[in-house]
Amino acid sequence: MVHDTLGRRLRRLRLAREMKQERVARRAGISVSHLSTLEHDLRTPSLHTLVQLADVLGESVVEVLTGVPPYDRPEAAGRPRA
Repeated sequence: MVHDTLGRRLRRLRLAREMKQERVARRAGISVSHLSTLEHDLRTPSLHTLVQLADVLGESVVEVLTGVPPYDRPEAAGRPRA
């Protein structure tokens, strides 16, 4: 079983929006090589970079970190956590 990682989620979100690494990196204020290391899970982004990437990709930080849209989380619907 392949685990969903932060890097894989970043890459999947970028590709779903048909964005090249160059565009995302430029808009997030990081280098293409840094974005590549993040997408390959070789490094972990700083909080600032994570916020910038989420903004560029049009997602919440929660979704980028967890892979679950905020409105699909149990606590968002008033349901208790599992």
